[in-house]
Amino acid sequence: MNPGKKSRWSAVGQRTELRIHLDGGFEIYGEYVLLRGEVLKFVVVLLWRDARENVLQVRRYDTAHGFAHLDILSRKGNLLRKVRLTEPTSYQEALEYALADFKENYQAYGRDFFAT
Repeated sequence: MNPGKKSRWSAVGQRTELRIHLDGGFEIYGEYVLLRGEVLKFVVVLLWRDARENVLQVRRYDTAHGFAHLDILSRKGNLLRKVRLTEPTSYQEALEYALADFKENYQAYGRDFFAT
């Protein structure tokens, strides 16, 4: 997900974007699609932006493979590990979990990201 590019998501349902600025150059960027109040799909990315406005994806929660999961990424953008979410069970709960996780743990995730 590149927050600077237009989304390729289908127009079915209502698409919503969100941005949450955190300390230390971190930001949470997300998109989700609602249809009749139900989350159909989502992506939530923990980003880090340097002083020159270069943006790196640190971690990403999404539903790209038909299930909610966390992608742990390298500084080069490669997938290091995919962690399937077994709890929570709905995409709505998984979206809320992803946002809460990044808000609470972004500093630790940043330390891990830059240590690799």
